[in-house]
Amino acid sequence: MTNPFDEPESVQKGYLFEQWVVGQFPTSRFLLQEWRSDKHLGEIYPVSSRNPDLVFRMFADKTPKTFFAIECKWRAKIYDEGIDWASIGKRIVYNKFGTKLKMPIHVAFGVGGSPDQPEKCYLIPFEKIRYYDFIEQRLLDKYPWPNKLADLKAYISHWH
Repeated sequence: MTNPFDEPESVQKGYLFEQWVVGQFPTSRFLLQEWRSDKHLGEIYPVSSRNPDLVFRMFADKTPKTFFAIECKWRAKIYDEGIDWASIGKRIVYNKFGTKLKMPIHVAFGVGGSPDQPEKCYLIPFEKIRYYDFIEQRLLDKYPWPNKLADLKAYISHWH
C-alpha cells in the first residue's frame, strides 16, 4: 500500500479540492455516500477508483431521495482558453457508471487560487461534456458554482 505522503503533489492537490467540494454540501441536506480514494499498490488499482470521486444523496423537501455523483478536477490555471479534463477511456467509465446506476454525474472544476480555496469554480453536468476532453472557457462560464444552498439544490434537481 502506498504511503499517502509519498503521493505525487497532483494527487495531494486533488484530495484538497475534493475536501473543498465535500464542504460545499451541507450535511443537513446532502449525505456523502461514497468518497473514493486513489489507493494503489504499484500499478494495481481497485476498479472502483475509476468511478467518479464522490456520491451524494440529496434530501429534497417533497421529492424522493436523489443520488448524484461528482468527479472533482482542480487546475492551477486555464491553458489555451480551456481545461484538459479526461481521456475518452475515463469518460466511457463515467458514462457506464451513470447509465448503470441511473445516476447523474457532475464535474466540479476548481481553477486558480489553491485546491482548498479555488479562485473560480464550476459545476457542469457530465452529459454536457462527455464527448470532450478539452472544455473551453466559454462552456465553463455557463456553469458557475451555485453559491447558495437553494441554488445548489435546484441545480442538482434540474439535472436529475
